Amino acid sequence: MALDDGALEEQEPNDDFAAGMAVTASRSVRIEGRVDSPDDYDVFTLGPLGDNNYLQAAIETPVEGETCLCVFDPYQRLLARTCAKNSHQPRALTLFVPEPVEHLFLVASIPQAGVPNAYAATVDLTRNNHGRTRRPQLVLLSFDGAESVTVAGRHFSVIPPFDAASIDSRYAGRTNVIVRSVLEKVRADYEGIDVQIYLASDPAVPPGPHSIVYFGTANPDLLGVADGVDPFNDNVSEAAIVYTETFHLFSAFEPDDQEIAQALANVTTHEIGHLLGLRHTHDPDDIMDVTATARRLMSDQWFKHARLHASVCPMGYQDSPAMLSWTVGGTLAAPPSKESSTHRHLGVDGPDDFDIPRAWLGSHCSLEP
Repeated sequence: MALDDGALEEQEPNDDFAAGMAVTASRSVRIEGRVDSPDDYDVFTLGPLGDNNYLQAAIETPVEGETCLCVFDPYQRLLARTCAKNSHQPRALTLFVPEPVEHLFLVASIPQAGVPNAYAATVDLTRNNHGRTRRPQLVLLSFDGAESVTVAGRHFSVIPPFDAASIDSRYAGRTNVIVRSVLEKVRADYEGIDVQIYLASDPAVPPGPHSIVYFGTANPDLLGVADGVDPFNDNVSEAAIVYTETFHLFSAFEPDDQEIAQALANVTTHEIGHLLGLRHTHDPDDIMDVTATARRLMSDQWFKHARLHASVCPMGYQDSPAMLSWTVGGTLAAPPSKESSTHRHLGVDGPDDFDIPRAWLGSHCSLEP
């Protein structure tokens, strides 16, 4: 269906990428529809978009309810997302399309626990080829404690210096070893792209803006949390925290220094991923996954092309290596082979294994676009 600044009401069936309703407009189009359940999603095909590398799309969701709108490329890879979240205020996003595309997909859905509701979206298809500057990122890992800091809307009067014994007494005197191991593993996760990882106490830290990850305290509901999902790293000065004392839950497996360091590193890299615009996936090998068991979380994870978690969108994928390359520049190093990881050694999914709830690996939901 071709439109010129008109309006389009969704028509079923349009519940998968192959059945998406075709929408073209010279400037903008208003799309209206209704999502009847978490299993109902409306797919629209926007395009063709010509051969420009960049597209600006303003999407509004001025409706009651919690409709989410996701934009995908032709390969079903997520590029952008916004949610109404019970707000009458328009929610807009600027979409960066780093490669020439024949079309984009727009998907309307509601979260797993959402209620049926109507929605309206105004999609501005204004094109430009001005480009977008990639934003390298400096991240500091702070194990030395802090006072009066706020992360994801949570205020901490004091974060004490990290002591590995606060996880388990077996790590008494092993703090420096574990800290160095976490640093090395997180650096390895981001090897090849323009993300620099330093200890906050390192005198060689480059000057300039940075994000920071704090380590310390406990939270019964979280292993870590970030300020939010920051698409394409628009803000290079944000924060996250890894609740190190909560990692006592892994003590049932009697992990050694490297195994507990790997769990800490996986969560650290995951939270930094949110600060660079990445969302949750459903693949236990992927760093951004939220379905891995406790044993799997003590094994090496890496950035992958992975299916999105249903809490993000019930369809499509996240290509983390490509998104990070587009965002900060560079190319991620190849992932490790399973033979070189701790995956086999730990006996993943053994009888004493247990699930890590999704909420324990969080971004600040009220801030998530």
